[in-house]
Amino acid sequence: MAKAKIIFISISLFFISVILGAPLIVLAQPSLPEIPIHSTADVVNIFNRILNFAYEIIGILSVIVILYSAALFLTAGDNEERRRKAAGYLKWGVVGIVVAILAGSIITLITSFLSGK
Repeated sequence: MAKAKIIFISISLFFISVILGAPLIVLAQPSLPEIPIHSTADVVNIFNRILNFAYEIIGILSVIVILYSAALFLTAGDNEERRRKAAGYLKWGVVGIVVAILAGSIITLITSFLSGK
């Protein structure tokens, strides 16, 4: 019975996210914007934007892993193996968040050091 509830909640959350995410797909830009590159600073800015996007994705995926570990832990009951598995997912989710924060901070620190600010 508990598995049926979890499946029902998962499917419900999926459909809610699809319904709420549909306007984002509809309002998406039809083409890529032009990126004028006139100097090396423009290339560095583009590279920084790509890295920032990657760090945001890592952070989002880490939060999803943490939420999954919480759900796994809550549904584990007396099963010690599932609890250990949930603790492992939680550990790696926290490591992912720390890596995303440190990577973004290190890039900002190096950029400000090299630019003399």
